[in-house]
Amino acid sequence: MSNFLAAFDAYSLKARIYPALLAMLPLILAVITIFPAVISINLSKSIILTLLLLGLLYLMSNLARFRGKLAEPKLLERWGGWPSTILLRHRDATIDSYTKARYISVLAGMCPDLIFPNPNEESAGFEAADNIYRSATKRLIEARRGAEYKMLHDENIQYGFRRNAFGLKPVAVALALFSALAIIAMWVINFNSSLAPNNIWEKLSSDWHLPALVIFDVCWAIMWIVIFSEQFVLRGAYEYAVALLRTLDAS
Repeated sequence: MSNFLAAFDAYSLKARIYPALLAMLPLILAVITIFPAVISINLSKSIILTLLLLGLLYLMSNLARFRGKLAEPKLLERWGGWPSTILLRHRDATIDSYTKARYISVLAGMCPDLIFPNPNEESAGFEAADNIYRSATKRLIEARRGAEYKMLHDENIQYGFRRNAFGLKPVAVALALFSALAIIAMWVINFNSSLAPNNIWEKLSSDWHLPALVIFDVCWAIMWIVIFSEQFVLRGAYEYAVALLRTLDAS
């Protein structure tokens, strides 16, 4: 497993593999609980099981990226564009006008083919102005791919993680609830005593890990719903955009 993870770069590992692992965790725990023999099988079967797990992990990581990219255009439409574009707009007050003027001046030097609009020109053509800002930030992104911009790359990774986890949320919630139901079903099938309260309590006491795992799965599903929200992704996008524009002061 460690060699498999080492084959991925930092972005792929943290932004794609980690959301996939988090989504699969309840299912993995459920399989180990329902089929405990999987952790004590012989070497040849262990290799096969490991390959199957790695294949599923790779599939889930690609699904995370696909669903994250699928969700992104809808998010951008609701946000009003890329945060890096929004921050450069004259009508946006997130960055003070002096700092913004300095950023635009540096960008103009990096993009001599672009003519940046003043506030009146921007108001007269919002879409045309946004196209200029977006084109400039694309060039800036390409110019900041070097290893010296580690903090910027870290912000990009955390945005990718949040976006991909947000896209994977329906799958993760479904897996967590399915895992809980599978454990409950196993417990009911193996319950050989009468349904008297004493028998049920005795069974729950002896198999305490099963209700604990069901509670964990339900809480895990709630965690995905609450934490991996659109606002969580938006905050990550703005943090990356701010970090990207701040590199202009080092130009």
